[in-house]
Amino acid sequence: MGILGSNILRLSSYQQMDDTGCRVNGENYYTQIICNDLATVFFTTKHKNRLTALDILRNFESRSFIFNDESFSLLKQLRVSKKNINLLHEVEKNNTFNEQKMQEILNKIFPDPNKGKNNRIRIMEACAIASYHQEIGRPIVKVLLCDDAPQFKLITDELSLCWVHDDRHYKRLRPVVPDHQNDLTDFLGRYWDFYRILYEYKDNPTCEHASIISTKFDTLFSTTTGYTELDDRIAKTKSKKKGITNSIKPS
Repeated sequence: MGILGSNILRLSSYQQMDDTGCRVNGENYYTQIICNDLATVFFTTKHKNRLTALDILRNFESRSFIFNDESFSLLKQLRVSKKNINLLHEVEKNNTFNEQKMQEILNKIFPDPNKGKNNRIRIMEACAIASYHQEIGRPIVKVLLCDDAPQFKLITDELSLCWVHDDRHYKRLRPVVPDHQNDLTDFLGRYWDFYRILYEYKDNPTCEHASIISTKFDTLFSTTTGYTELDDRIAKTKSKKKGITNSIKPS
């Protein structure tokens, strides 16, 4: 990503990330994008996992890992087994390791390379995230705007979910019954009417306005239509209220 990528991280209080599949010399790769209101950078990576997302935010510098209070908290959130967490407590705390040293630590815990693959990945992710958060001399992204893909979760303090990506779940519904078709059309109209209210909030970011929007969100996404697939989708959007309304912060 180079100098341009490093500078883009300093230009805004948030960054937006996304990825899409592509082919490179007949192999599967991913086109990555990182952007904000002022700049956009595209590039290509072999993977689209959480470590790759961190690589992007760290300008592809050598990976670093640390065992500290945050990493152990993340290990629990990532559902690493208590047995493995207890073993990791024996590792030196609050010192950063490079990737080679991290692999040596993991090889002692998982001597069989065919076992514990998911746990190895989760441990590396937790320690890499914790190391990223305590780094000095680089911009640490606090707010990430993205879809609900797992590779973006836990990396930043706050996650803002994208309305366009959420809408795609509704577009995938294929109702056959005419009443269900009407239910979907009606709800999507109300969905985007609500989204337009968010734009109005930009011009009037007050506590009162935020409270009104919060109430309208709860009302809209408590809708029941009798079309089961649509009602399930509405409930899922409501469960993501914190992320999808993260921009509603009174000034």
